[in-house]
Amino acid sequence: MFRIRLITGILSIVLATLPALAAGPYELFPIPDAFSPGGIAPDLVAGQPLAAGLHNNSNRAGRFRLTTSAIEVIDTVGDPQRFSFGRSTCGEFSVGAFGTGVDQSQTTAFRWSPSTGPQTLSAPGAISLASAVTCTGEAGGSGTPAAGGPLEAFVWASDGTLTTLPALVPGRDASVEALNATGTKVGYSGNAQGVIVCALWDSAGVVTPCLPTGESGQGTGINASGTVSGFALTTSGLRGFLRAPDGTVQLLAPLPGQNRSRANGINDSGLVAGRSFIGQGAQSKGVVWEGGVVYDVLALATNPAGWTLNNCQGINNAGVVLCSGTKDGKFAAAFAVPVPEPPTPTPARQPQLRGRGRR
Repeated sequence: MFRIRLITGILSIVLATLPALAAGPYELFPIPDAFSPGGIAPDLVAGQPLAAGLHNNSNRAGRFRLTTSAIEVIDTVGDPQRFSFGRSTCGEFSVGAFGTGVDQSQTTAFRWSPSTGPQTLSAPGAISLASAVTCTGEAGGSGTPAAGGPLEAFVWASDGTLTTLPALVPGRDASVEALNATGTKVGYSGNAQGVIVCALWDSAGVVTPCLPTGESGQGTGINASGTVSGFALTTSGLRGFLRAPDGTVQLLAPLPGQNRSRANGINDSGLVAGRSFIGQGAQSKGVVWEGGVVYDVLALATNPAGWTLNNCQGINNAGVVLCSGTKDGKFAAAFAVPVPEPPTPTPARQPQLRGRGRR
């Protein structure tokens, strides 16, 4: 088991030495300016965790990075006349969408980097959204076709070239929600029964259901080895799940006393972040699963005064968890940063006295 420590002070650890697993305590660093987190980058950027989301005070997509003294905020869209939001980030790239049209009821996908600024991602219809991006700039998401109709699953290459992926059944909604460097994509698609289910596209674009029994749900994350996180409506209620590359599925239990769970993201070590709740989201708590065991993040905090943590949106390969909730009654989000346990001191060796040999 691990525990989490909430603080509001400056960073007191060297992030480059973080453990790969959540086996030690955490410090939780509040993200300022009422950000709604979208997702966390899989790897550290310049030695620090990086995430993307919506800056609620200005209706702009932003990236926020924890440094040694503060959390640095970078606006990705500078036009104050339209809203924007961030969904995912990796390396120098972030993706999302901004509102367009007279009433901004339509959305246009964009990809952002420090060197290029926001770039519109081409799409055939009036609505598009980029939901995920790799560290080489390949993006995935969804949008409407030119004539309108159900959502189609999209992939944009690093040069912006658009590829439309098939749905499980033509004419059903589909979307890419996560992708990895090998070209495997996961998200959702309508099936022959009209049910929205988790869908998996291989590097050639061939689509198959994630789950063998057709439960309603979707995929939310995929790691470097191809293990998928997601959620599905099972006979026991909504459950987060892990799907291994060989197709083996493991359901992720909620906290004791609760009856619903949802997995939002997975790192390369198989750690999963998400939430546990009751009914339609009541008493929702941010959780992580390690080895299939669920942990209530806030219950493990050493100084939780004023906090609620009701969702954890993702976890990176350094074990940093991106969570949201409230602090002193106001919306708040934070990086939960693992702190390496101090090394166990080696006992000093007792000096050995040299005696004279027997005569």
